Amino acid sequence: MFIGHKKQWEYLKRSIGNDRVAHAYLFYGPLNIGKKTVALEFIKLLNCHNSKVKPCGECASCKNFEKETYPNLFLIKPEPTENNKDDKGSNLAVRINQISKLKSGLSLSSSDSGYKAAIIDGADTMTYDAQGSLLKILEEPKGKTVIIIIAEQADQLLSTIVSRCQLVRFDLMRTEHMEESLKENNIPKELAKEISWLSFGRPGLAIEYYKNPELAELQKERITDFLKLSKAPLITRFKYAELLAKDTEAMYNSMDVWIGYFRELLLESLGKDKNNFVLPAIGWSKNKIRNVIETIEKMRFVIKTTNANPRLALEVLFMKI
Repeated sequence: MFIGHKKQWEYLKRSIGNDRVAHAYLFYGPLNIGKKTVALEFIKLLNCHNSKVKPCGECASCKNFEKETYPNLFLIKPEPTENNKDDKGSNLAVRINQISKLKSGLSLSSSDSGYKAAIIDGADTMTYDAQGSLLKILEEPKGKTVIIIIAEQADQLLSTIVSRCQLVRFDLMRTEHMEESLKENNIPKELAKEISWLSFGRPGLAIEYYKNPELAELQKERITDFLKLSKAPLITRFKYAELLAKDTEAMYNSMDVWIGYFRELLLESLGKDKNNFVLPAIGWSKNKIRNVIETIEKMRFVIKTTNANPRLALEVLFMKI
């Protein structure tokens, strides 16, 4: 199931219907917005034996997708270094050995007459060497092969990679549109309303909250933690920074939740309906909220695009709130 992104989905369906499927696509936009879900559905439709409009769910290929077995699909995501498999910190990256394995896999014969495909998730973490290796694959496309590169920002990739891809941009979704899409997928009205509010415009996050309600509670905890930190002594803030910096995924997810939450508060101050599903900030002015948003966004950008120590960046953030 995916919700929203109708424009993007129609574009991808037309490429199949018109037999104009590109060898490479770059899906870019915010985290947890549903890019990977759309990528999987696109590849599922691409390999469906019975339809070019909607996966039939009955053919052997569709059934493999339903069972999450993909004989002709390679899934790549950021990983820690070989000598530290348990690392969840800032050393997660897509590395050249992963792209080398992909190249070897794509060179093998397909298990049927369908497309061989690869999804490279978190591609903006690719090392320079990995990007160079990927570029060679893109320069020499072979037969029925599709590579979908997923990133937050296109400018984090080599321009030569971007130029060889069809670009598909994904944006945040309006709450009311998300709510309607959820109800169209037979999600109860009140639950659809709640997870629409809680996901802050990110359809992928809304689906995760539907499948795993405990994640919605975790989101509320992250907001509560941030508000408590704003009143806590520095030693408490620094301990929280140390803990959060050890898990890159949790760190980025937390920062995205904070940004989404304070944007909601700002929109409410400008007349948007009140969000009844998250805790309010107490006594914060519009300027205070704007400054907090800008600070979180700046620190997130610094951590993502430079060699800055995540713990120190978080400490700076927590000192400024």
